[in-house]
Amino acid sequence: MELNRVAAYHGDGWRFRATSLEEDILSGVGWASYHCDAEWGRLRAVQLYIPGPTISAIKDPNAVLHLASIDHSQLADQLNRLVKVYESLGVQVRVLPTSMVDDRRHPNTVFQRDLFFQTRQGAVIARMASPVRAGEETYSSRSLAAMRVPIALTVGGRGTFEGADCLWANPNTVFCGIGKRTNEAGFEQVRHLLHQQGVSCIPLPIPSTVQHLLGCVQIISPGRALVRGDVVDAELLHGLRVGGLQPVLVEDSEEVLARQAFNFVVLSRDAVVMCAEAPQFRQTLQALQIDVVGVAPVSELAKAAGGLGCATGILHRESAM
Repeated sequence: MELNRVAAYHGDGWRFRATSLEEDILSGVGWASYHCDAEWGRLRAVQLYIPGPTISAIKDPNAVLHLASIDHSQLADQLNRLVKVYESLGVQVRVLPTSMVDDRRHPNTVFQRDLFFQTRQGAVIARMASPVRAGEETYSSRSLAAMRVPIALTVGGRGTFEGADCLWANPNTVFCGIGKRTNEAGFEQVRHLLHQQGVSCIPLPIPSTVQHLLGCVQIISPGRALVRGDVVDAELLHGLRVGGLQPVLVEDSEEVLARQAFNFVVLSRDAVVMCAEAPQFRQTLQALQIDVVGVAPVSELAKAAGGLGCATGILHRESAM
């Protein structure tokens, strides 16, 4: 046998792979067709986690980054209601099984948005900044792999990175908040990955009074972002404008500060799902021509210093390209 004439040794019949990873994902060849390239792309699939009853046994909420003790039954009820809201809007919901998570060790796994960031070519797995949350990212890594989502990057070394610090402005631009949760080393790893995908990654300094970029900036449509004007500085606003966004400033209120009103989820262009406990902020959104297409209660999530946006891991949005 002449080896140079058979396909196994790159002879007759051998063909090089002609498609890119992004093309494979979009076509569903091998990988699941999950990706994201704009915060305002139509939301199609999310990942949630409903903790078990041990979350009610926490004796010192502050020690686990919570604000107050959580009622498990109410939390489970509120999250199940959120599942129904998403499903009624045509969003596929993947609920992480409780058998996969050690709730005693990781009582913040409910905040799925922090644990990964979806790109055009797979997910970035976080490396949590607080030792309280160290290891949570392994649950999402396993879950994503089981769903055939490519793992594009696992942040390593001294880098820390949390998914809620990255926001897609458009298919060519991502903003990444640098602060207490995502450090320079983590940002550089994510920036390098996105550069390989042909995407610019713009760093934004975020104040220590918010946990993540998502806590002060929400990109709701092409070129438009809602921004908490009472907490951000001129440098952040300038960075948004450099990246092609027009900031629309909204004032902090009791609903924003205590009820997680700003912690909403964009369903599609100028359409959001928000907490049920903020009727005045809902009016603010509607005055800005933003439709509130679904509401769910978040009082128990708020006790853990989070809201709907934090709890919703974004698996897939329709492409804006």
